[in-house]
Amino acid sequence: MAKKQVANLTFFKADNFGAVLQTYALQRFFVDTYGVDYRILNKYAKAEDNFYSNWSLSVDVGKAAKLKNDLMYRKYRKPFLDRRRKFREFRERFLNVTAPVGKNLDGSGYDFMVAGGDQIWNPRLY
Repeated sequence: MAKKQVANLTFFKADNFGAVLQTYALQRFFVDTYGVDYRILNKYAKAEDNFYSNWSLSVDVGKAAKLKNDLMYRKYRKPFLDRRRKFREFRERFLNVTAPVGKNLDGSGYDFMVAGGDQIWNPRLY
């Protein structure tokens, strides 16, 4: 008998332990418990791009704020980029992610779809 195909829609690209470990734990649970072919849907979310691609420390309200941002950015840039790299490496190594999927999901090709996290219900993210 062929393995059941299960897809998980979740907000997994956030560089925080909650999002990444929740995604990993759910994947491990389904694979270890049910032996399914489990995929994490690589669905585009504009909020992930907006938040994680452009790091800023505060809103620019003038020259003083810009100077503060520049100084803070220089101080925290390396630790921030190191953290992002480590999360990216973990996702690439341990998460079974699909190729990017389009905006409209119909679930075809999967026996089950799993709603993996609370952020997928947030309309501001997509």
